[in-house]
Amino acid sequence: MKNQSFVTWTVIILAALGLLNDVVFDNFKLLKFLLIPALVFIVVFLLFRFNQPRRFNKQPKVIPSRKTMDKVAGNKKNTSSPSSKKNKQYPFQVIDGKKGKDDDQMPKYH
Repeated sequence: MKNQSFVTWTVIILAALGLLNDVVFDNFKLLKFLLIPALVFIVVFLLFRFNQPRRFNKQPKVIPSRKTMDKVAGNKKNTSSPSSKKNKQYPFQVIDGKKGKDDDQMPKYH
């Protein structure tokens, strides 16, 4: 762990010294070269940061409590008894039409 930390800090210090060397001796040549990619990276990062797609905004799944599950089970038991009827009463009725209402002919099959 300490070895990895030492390598990381060494790389960071060398990168800072390289940028300082570029600023002092090369008149910002490297910074001018890296300016456009850095700006593009920053814009994309900010877009993802503040306009996250919906797939990243997942709500944590809530596990219902035992009490809630008992209530749901009780509601299902109460609603299952009326559904045992064969004929349900609907507020509409079917009106037979006149099309194809010939009793003496055999049904037409294709």
